[in-house]
Amino acid sequence: MMTKDYDELDVMVTRREEQMRGQALFEGKVTMSIEGSTVEVDYNLTNKETLSGTDVWSNKSSTPYTDIDEWVEKILETSGINPNTMVMAPDVSRVLVNNEKFMKLFDYSGVESGRINPQAIANGLTYFGTHKLTGLDLYRHVGKYRDLDGNLKAYVPNGKILIGSTEARTTQFYGPVTFVKDPITYNTPRIPREFVDENANIRYLEVNSRPLPVIHDIDAFFVATVL
Repeated sequence: MMTKDYDELDVMVTRREEQMRGQALFEGKVTMSIEGSTVEVDYNLTNKETLSGTDVWSNKSSTPYTDIDEWVEKILETSGINPNTMVMAPDVSRVLVNNEKFMKLFDYSGVESGRINPQAIANGLTYFGTHKLTGLDLYRHVGKYRDLDGNLKAYVPNGKILIGSTEARTTQFYGPVTFVKDPITYNTPRIPREFVDENANIRYLEVNSRPLPVIHDIDAFFVATVL
């Protein structure tokens, strides 16, 4: 029974870690609540752009293929790291599929019966195809999480894309946990603790964790709002 409870709590922590990583990549910062105080960790994301007017990808005169190429060059200039991946929100992928100019220059190696044949990679993640000019692998992410305010939110915000490299240096750190009644400091990703209420004949389990994603090569990423 306790094993099942631990597994459920572990999944909750994992989802929080994923949400923090998404926030770090797409916003360039992570906001946390520590002992009643709000703490913000800013990674100084400067490779970002918001398109407007006729440049937004939903406009017929826009040039998404060229935009992607220019942003790849920007990453190379600022970090020296060659990007190999682009992740986009579902509304962006739908716009690209309907962009005739973009699709003419797209890698059709995954085409079946005249259409792209996406491949599911993981929960919410689908391989979309390859940007031939830059060699970027394109992915669509539809995953969502329930935030602390109770609302469902997307890991990849609507209208946004992220270009980056899987070779960029990132680390998942974990802060130490010290309990008041147990002055031992724990430095592990998960610290389970059990409580027993003998009067009610109930056993409780909690899992403590203090995750913090760190992006060492922040210039190896570019975030664009394209819709």
